[in-house]
Amino acid sequence: MDTRKEEIAATFDGRARGYRDSVDALVRRRLQDQRRVLAARYERRLREERALEADARRRTMAELRSFLARHPRADRYRADVMLRLAELTLLAALDDAGEGTPDLGRATALAQQIVREYPQYRAIDRAAYLAGYGLYEAERYDEALAMCQQHMPNLLTL
Repeated sequence: MDTRKEEIAATFDGRARGYRDSVDALVRRRLQDQRRVLAARYERRLREERALEADARRRTMAELRSFLARHPRADRYRADVMLRLAELTLLAALDDAGEGTPDLGRATALAQQIVREYPQYRAIDRAAYLAGYGLYEAERYDEALAMCQQHMPNLLTL
């Protein structure tokens, strides 16, 4: 009699385990489906937001270029405008490159121009860093190091 009970218990246990495995698999599939739907929705929204950001960046860059063209002697604001334009140009280059190598030439040139023309600029360290970064990425290591040593001496001390 105990053997029969054991057989029934084993059969029941096997079927219960099979049912649990089936339910677990079903729940896992449903969760994966929901994740895919959410991921697609968020990915679409993220692409839209990135496009809006890129558009706003392009418009801002155009305004900054326009300001520089209209006010060639506005020394009080010119360095600030040039630095912001250089930063936005760098971001645009990074976005445009995607997984490839970005062309940082324009951003680097603007930052170098700030360093040359406005050596007493209050944010010279930011301009020098941006120029140094661009030079480094262009594999112009000696120039990048010189830029940092000259304008950010505390950065390179250990």
